[in-house]
Order: sequence, then structure tokens, then C-alpha cells
Amino acid sequence: MQLRFEKMLAKEKNDMAFVQAEKNKNYTQAELGALVETDKNYFFMAVPLPKFTVNGKEIFCISPDAPIFQKLKNKKVGDTVEMGTNTFEIKSIS
Repeated sequence: MQLRFEKMLAKEKNDMAFVQAEKNKNYTQAELGALVETDKNYFFMAVPLPKFTVNGKEIFCISPDAPIFQKLKNKKVGDTVEMGTNTFEIKSIS
């Protein structure tokens, strides 16, 4: 059990280091580390975390394993992405 918790802690530390390293980077397309603003919400393409709200818009933190990650990958401002019955228009990428 201790080994399992040590592995979980190591993963969380790696995720935290990744997020901290990404905070000053800017992107021109949706890729690992990018914050993608759509007309409906934000997607932080990095690590899986529970959604939260900032200034009235939900932020979804998604890992490369999430289906929406692959749909967003390499998209640019103005592109649209369909997920289920939802269509998202990309407004900005940073």
C-alpha cells in the first residue's frame, strides 16, 4: 500500500512541476501545455484535474488520454471541434 501511495505522490509531483513550467509559455495551436479558450469554456491540455470556474467560465483540465484532447490537438484559433452533440469554436490559445 505504501508503494502505491509513493507512486501516486510521485505522479502528482511530476504533474505539478509540469504545470508550473507551462505557466509562462504561449502557444499558437492546441497542444500539450496549451490553454484553449472556446466559446463555451476553457480546456487546459495538460493533466487531469477536476473542473473549476474562473470569471464565469468552466476550465476543464484534460490529459492526452482524454478523447477531447485528440480532437483539439493541432487546432488553431477559429477552428471548431465537435464532441458529442457540442460544437466548440476556439477563441484563443495561450
